[in-house]
Amino acid sequence: MEIIIDKKFKHVGSFKKGNKSYPHEREKNPNWKGGKWINSQGYVMVLDSKKKYVPEHRLVVEKYIKRRLSSKEVVHHINEIKTDNRIENLMIFSNPNAHQQFHNKIRQFGFTTPILKQIEERWKKIK
Repeated sequence: MEIIIDKKFKHVGSFKKGNKSYPHEREKNPNWKGGKWINSQGYVMVLDSKKKYVPEHRLVVEKYIKRRLSSKEVVHHINEIKTDNRIENLMIFSNPNAHQQFHNKIRQFGFTTPILKQIEERWKKIK
């Protein structure tokens, strides 16, 4: 197949991903960074075993609690740095409403003793 865009440029071949000669799929791409990138909301996205991009913080929590998270469960970054996915910086909420209530308490009262206790004991109920 021959494609002529103008008289000076000529390309032979196909850019379809299924084409075996397509040189830019994942690991073959010179810009490949190991399957990690930061999405428009600031979260680190990684390639999972199903070759699908998922938020890294959710994978970290799933590995720690040894089960899959439901779609309703929310993972919170304690220090509010979305790229800090250490388990020490993550906590889980059963639903978005519980997560929002936690944020509201912090905004209203700051990091009080009950909130610090909730952070400290966050994995005791789950594990």
